Amino acid sequence: MINHYYEKYWQEKKDISGHDNNTPQWPKKELALFYNAVVKYIGKNILDIGSGEGIFLEYLQNRNNGINSLSALEISSFAIERGKKRNPSVSYYLGSADEVYPFLSDEFDTLFMTDVIEHLVDVDEALSESNRVLKKNGILIILTPTFNWLKKMIIAAFFWEKFFYPNNPHIRFFTKKSMDSIMQKHGFKRVYYKWGLSWFGIMPQNAYFVYEKVS
Repeated sequence: MINHYYEKYWQEKKDISGHDNNTPQWPKKELALFYNAVVKYIGKNILDIGSGEGIFLEYLQNRNNGINSLSALEISSFAIERGKKRNPSVSYYLGSADEVYPFLSDEFDTLFMTDVIEHLVDVDEALSESNRVLKKNGILIILTPTFNWLKKMIIAAFFWEKFFYPNNPHIRFFTKKSMDSIMQKHGFKRVYYKWGLSWFGIMPQNAYFVYEKVS
């Protein structure tokens, strides 16, 4: 069912309610903002979990010559086919971000989850597998929508239907505190946090979390 949902998600521009499916578009300004914030944490062997069609990996490859390997895990075969056309040098694997990964333990220096963790049914399994495939002191970098108290109050008062409509593909919602809590449970400690896009600098649209594997 989940595979079928995301095949449709990547092929259709809007869902049955008329909401945008919000498949990642990654304008260059946003890519640069994210990349510049986390570049010092990026290692040589990289896995992008829930990579979509590989827009971020393409940007990364064009700007970081120290990379040895780029791998991508994606649930949608449609997105993978588009990704292979975009960047044939990336190794694509079909699979879900919240199931057992088709990789060896201690295989990667850096993992990315960009606009992914909020979609997952089993966040615990995804983080457990992320820990397994990361090398000692490896880095997991997460970009996700985040909520501070002001954003929660404004959404509750004025924008509830926009954020919490019944078939929204975002099924998990994180604050800085709740993200740190679940990451600690799976053997990670936070080494960096920063708002990404925001409204007027007082209300975050999303945030960048960087975690190191410690156990």
